[in-house]
Amino acid sequence: MILIGVGSNLGDRVGFLRRALKELLQRKIISEPVRVSRLYASDALLPNTAPASWNKEFLNAVISASTDLDPSALLAAVQSIEKDLGRGDHERWSPREIDIDILWMKNVSLSEANLQIPHPGLLFRSFWLSPLAELHSELVMNSGIINIEQLARETTTLPARALPISLLPVELVGIVNVTPDSFSDGGLFQDSISAFRRIRELIDEGASVIDIGAESTRPGAHSIGPKDEWSRLEPILKEVKKGLTAEYPWVKWSVDTRYAETAAKLGEYGVTWLNDVSGGENSQMVETCKSHGGDVVFMHQLGLPADPRQVIPSEEDPVEFLLKWAHERIAYFESWKVDRQRLVFDPGIGFGKTADQSIEILSRLNEFRVLGSRILVGHSRKSFLKLISKQDPKNRDLETQIVSCNLVSRGVDYLRVHDVKGNERAIRARLLIE
Repeated sequence: MILIGVGSNLGDRVGFLRRALKELLQRKIISEPVRVSRLYASDALLPNTAPASWNKEFLNAVISASTDLDPSALLAAVQSIEKDLGRGDHERWSPREIDIDILWMKNVSLSEANLQIPHPGLLFRSFWLSPLAELHSELVMNSGIINIEQLARETTTLPARALPISLLPVELVGIVNVTPDSFSDGGLFQDSISAFRRIRELIDEGASVIDIGAESTRPGAHSIGPKDEWSRLEPILKEVKKGLTAEYPWVKWSVDTRYAETAAKLGEYGVTWLNDVSGGENSQMVETCKSHGGDVVFMHQLGLPADPRQVIPSEEDPVEFLLKWAHERIAYFESWKVDRQRLVFDPGIGFGKTADQSIEILSRLNEFRVLGSRILVGHSRKSFLKLISKQDPKNRDLETQIVSCNLVSRGVDYLRVHDVKGNERAIRARLLIE
């Protein structure tokens, strides 16, 4: 068994930690049983001479897992991940995108110039002890059996506060529909008070992205246009900006829209994601994406609102069809100077696909890695689940969770779900037996 600490205090901190865990798993550096702590926030560990600009809040977590690597090979592997995630040369103690530290290995005691096991700071730093106490109450070290839970309570160096997010190889996107007619939650969160309450719930359940939508695109939905969409969105976004963006600085805020007029207004409200459900088909929207500067989700569809009669031709391979479309869309975004690293591809489950096509796309999701962009899947409670369940949409969370667990191993980066808590619990359990 090994314990690995991961931390970040620069850029998309949750994203860097997620990618680190994902790489540890995909490169088979660690294996099951894998247990992961929640994220913990703390001040940066700095010498007294450090400039004030270095004091950026760290997010940390601890991973408990198995490995087949010896210490030197493990060190080389984690340093390779740090480099691949963008960590370059930097001054000691300065802010960095990712830290991956080997904290402890079972039956290993090592003291070399570039590696010490156990880590000499393990028992003195709250930002490691607090997450570690979630995973192990005791630990055997050179000095004997250490009561980690007690030590975590007593250690006051750089106190760490728990965040509601478990470190997972995927980020959970919580859905907030401020509409009267969405397919499973229409009418529940139309006013700013209920929407505000729901957003808090989703964050407390573990969502690191909140996606707010004000126009339903389900089959048969009525298109409302940008003016009415904004009348629904504005009160919610005002409340978010006033009461949530500062309180939850790690959360990414997203708006689900197909209107450039709406997208152009979002920057002043702290919205960092544009979820373009039209897939970049509107040049005005793409131009807005360029000036916005945040991440852009582009979703495949064959018409909005969705029309069950308009689907990928049956003679086409649905994955090849989507890959061709996605390559063309990415090239178009790049022609507008929207960098590929800002793009997130959504295959659009339920939009222009039969149920069988949706299932095939999900089962072959790893083939979309060739795009070089991140991948988001919105499968929650969707109609394709009727092939295995006769439940109403609002009662399809169990089926959604099972699909989510399988998507994690297929390279997905984000799962857009209604039931954040249930999906978080299911994925954590899946990591125990991959």
